Amino acid sequence: MPPGSDEEMIMARTLRDMNLSKFVAQDIPLFLSLLRDIFPKQTNIKKMVYEDIERSVKKLMNENCLMHVDSWFIKIIQLYETSLVRHGFMMVGSVGCGKTTIMNTLTNALTELDQPHRFNIMNPKAITGPQMYGVMNTVTGEWVPGVYS
Repeated sequence: MPPGSDEEMIMARTLRDMNLSKFVAQDIPLFLSLLRDIFPKQTNIKKMVYEDIERSVKKLMNENCLMHVDSWFIKIIQLYETSLVRHGFMMVGSVGCGKTTIMNTLTNALTELDQPHRFNIMNPKAITGPQMYGVMNTVTGEWVPGVYS
């Protein structure tokens, strides 16, 4: 733990950063209010800054003629933070909201920083749930891995 850091602040930041991207816009003020109630001492929880990633993302946005909209840029950083703690994740949203562009921008930014990344898109309707995720064989008690596992 870095000097001067506080466990309560780290917990509040982790809860905020790992959950904020999962909420619809209307629920964010309620969630932040709950965090303030649970952690009243934490009045100014600083956001992590990923200078190299942010610089690379902004460069790619300029090269690809993408407008810099703060809320969209934040989604890219949230996706990066999620990728640090999860092996796999799903992006959901309406058609045309920028999911693919966010994925491509982050993937290309990380690759430019000598962290080669790639993503695989799978159609969840192409195979069954057990084929996708795996299933426990009830006869032998062994786990039969799916495509994802």
